[in-house]
Amino acid sequence: MSLIKEKGYKYTVIHGSMPMEERELAEKIFESKDTNIMVATDAAGEGINLQFCHIMVNYDLPWNPNRIDQRNFNN
Repeated sequence: MSLIKEKGYKYTVIHGSMPMEERELAEKIFESKDTNIMVATDAAGEGINLQFCHIMVNYDLPWNPNRIDQRNFNN
């Protein structure tokens, strides 16, 4: 994320330590176009609707192919 910040991009973050309210707020900020990058752990794979995303880059894919499908189809 330091490179994203260094380049001046605005971004939001979702991770497992965040309460659901904060995750939902990050989703709303991302959807409002105030940011154009979201960095997220698997925590974004459940309960967050990112179907409006145009591009998704998966990093550190899970071993289980069902988790990959869930990650991509929910988002």
